[in-house]
Amino acid sequence: MNVLVTTSTFPRWPNDAGSPFVYELCQRLREQGLNVVVLAPHARGARKFEVVDGLKIFRYQYLPEMLEGLTYDGGILSKLRANKFNYLGIPFFLFFQLWAIRRIVKAEQIKTLHAHWVLPQGLVAAFYKKMFNPRMKIVCTAHGSDLLALKSPFLRWLKRLALREIDRLTVVSHALEDEIRRLAVDNIPVEVLPMGVDLAHFTPDHYSDAIKEKHGVRGELLLFVGRLSEEKGIEYLIKAMPEILGRFPAAKLLIVGSGPLENQLRVLVENTGIAANVVFVGPVAHLSLADYYATADVLIGPSVREGFGLVFVEAMACGCPVIASDLPGIADIIVEGKTGFCVRSLDSQAIAGKTIEVLQDQSLREQVKSQARAYVAARFSAQRAAARYKEILA
Repeated sequence: MNVLVTTSTFPRWPNDAGSPFVYELCQRLREQGLNVVVLAPHARGARKFEVVDGLKIFRYQYLPEMLEGLTYDGGILSKLRANKFNYLGIPFFLFFQLWAIRRIVKAEQIKTLHAHWVLPQGLVAAFYKKMFNPRMKIVCTAHGSDLLALKSPFLRWLKRLALREIDRLTVVSHALEDEIRRLAVDNIPVEVLPMGVDLAHFTPDHYSDAIKEKHGVRGELLLFVGRLSEEKGIEYLIKAMPEILGRFPAAKLLIVGSGPLENQLRVLVENTGIAANVVFVGPVAHLSLADYYATADVLIGPSVREGFGLVFVEAMACGCPVIASDLPGIADIIVEGKTGFCVRSLDSQAIAGKTIEVLQDQSLREQVKSQARAYVAARFSAQRAAARYKEILA
């Protein structure tokens, strides 16, 4: 069966450090017998069409190449916040995506359309079905930002408009299922189905002394992985570091990722007087993250908003204890004191206190490591997730 996957984030070239979860799901669906075609936005330096590992990838150009700045490197929301002129590109982004869907559906004899994110891909898919192909099966997956960060009356109306045309909806956490219910769309079946993790790759065996040597780590290794953007709350972790260093003066925080707040966060680190204990690693290829997870003493995710938190699942699979904000989207992952630890969101003192507590108790860390990997294996296997997605798409 032929499936068209639409997404606003997809690897642009080999070893692209952007979020790879849509690509990985597509590959597993292809391995299970589906013919998967991908449609993603074009970006400067990327090919408009290519075949990668058996996947046909189309990238639609929506503006002159020099002006294509709505997606990638932080995502649409962060790009809109950073530069209001990017709003001018939205109509072109939507129109050329719609046009590309119409063309590819005909050329590739597509039977099912799988849209990642309700806005904008789910909305465009809904328009396509309404305008051109009422029989097209539409499956949509909500990942978090499309539901949690877009709450104006107009955007909520657009989400309802999209959801009325969708045949099946999956969400990556129970918190997002609750958010869908708040939109009062009753006609659509909703299933909680998180993106999975490759348990064969993300293992504790990736512990690497080379990581510590490369970044000059002589004491405890604290790790953050994610976009350097407002919703990830990393400023609260940075502000917690002086208290942590008071107890563990040799500790070092590695910040893996990039994003619109990087310069601001570098200034905060300097002003806080902790530059010798913080390393901005930059983007890291997805598969190489396993080395960082398995080597770290603790991963800290002080998110302000989170739809699910795949980074936490990957870290747990690698035997890395996780400290995360007590957000509804993370409740599916963290069982306090058993699979990880939760702290109040927006609270640097709470982050510092919990980090010190975890670093002081090695037996607790070892106990949580074992329980966390077993928990991930039972609930978040990528192969199991792909098998269920195949059933839904067929």
